[in-house]
Amino acid sequence: MEIPPMPQRLQKRIFLFYIAAVINFLMAGAVLLFGRGVVPDDKLTWIMLFFLGFGALDLWMPAVMKKKWENDVRQYHEQQSAPKQ
Repeated sequence: MEIPPMPQRLQKRIFLFYIAAVINFLMAGAVLLFGRGVVPDDKLTWIMLFFLGFGALDLWMPAVMKKKWENDVRQYHEQQSAPKQ
């Protein structure tokens, strides 16, 4: 069974998640570099964790979306190849 190529819309959404992850990681780095002395350390830590958390989520979501796409295609092929009654 060959998995067909992903629709362009889904590929674009996955690409946007990767871009969002890069932006979140850059924001976490910017907070770390430029936030010292401006924001108290405990708030700085929470802000950094916020951006790192969303960056990790943005990296995790494309994997879930790809896996769901493959499972949906596999289920579709199984339904098509099942004997009809």
